[in-house]
Amino acid sequence: MMWPRVYMDEEKCARLMTCLKRFRRGVPESTGEPGAPVKDEYRHGADAFGGLATIVDQLTNEERKTVKTPAYVSLDPGSGM
Repeated sequence: MMWPRVYMDEEKCARLMTCLKRFRRGVPESTGEPGAPVKDEYRHGADAFGGLATIVDQLTNEERKTVKTPAYVSLDPGSGM
């Protein structure tokens, strides 16, 4: 569970807190059941926080080993790169 571990700086996270407060789903009158998220200016911030919530247990503060990446090889020899 993520919420007990969340700390938000009031000034630095003001926009995120606004997005979380105002995120909503459309509710059709015919069914009364929550539908798809409303596509407005608050959805992106709320979705980003939801994405974080899904991977929070995989995050760590420990140093990670350096991963060597292969040298760049152009797939187009005619590009001059």
